[in-house]
Amino acid sequence: MSSLQIIAPVPIEEFIATQGPAISKVVIVGDNRDYNVALCTLQQEGANGELMGTGVLSGLATTVSPAATTTAQAMTDAVWIDYIRKAIEAVNANEKICLNRAFRVRKFTILPRDFSIEKDENTPTLKFKRSVIEQNYRGHIDKMYSTPLDDSVDVAYVDTSDVPLDLTSISTPNGNGNGAAVHQNPPPLTGKL
Repeated sequence: MSSLQIIAPVPIEEFIATQGPAISKVVIVGDNRDYNVALCTLQQEGANGELMGTGVLSGLATTVSPAATTTAQAMTDAVWIDYIRKAIEAVNANEKICLNRAFRVRKFTILPRDFSIEKDENTPTLKFKRSVIEQNYRGHIDKMYSTPLDDSVDVAYVDTSDVPLDLTSISTPNGNGNGAAVHQNPPPLTGKL
């Protein structure tokens, strides 16, 4: 988050999700940056922490905007954008969670799918693997930070629906938790043991 201050992201993420119960997950990014941004996922069919979901909205997410039935539609839907913006504005205004301006979330985007073990973004206990998420959504994060900050608004939405989600570059589970390649047949050992 701020390079000058250590900020625990979990209370911010959890508060946003409680303010917007149709939101599935929120990951705050901001380490060594001037301000924080949020990656938001929505409740969708098949998303359970293990699997990333189908992109079809489910649960409370079906009640936010009748015009949006998929995450792709929600990514450009004004009602959805306002719904998440209000949840983030609520956390920014909460002095118990956002102790000062460095804690505030300034921009957010809606992602097309949920975080999952399937894409190595969650641990088996469903905790975020933040470095993997940042790698997998590098294009979305870069677009948020490259879009000029508008000081006239508290929280800005950045439409990343045009950022390709290259599934070939996404880390896959390998058992070692860091997304590195694991050889099925390791090379033979050389030298004496």
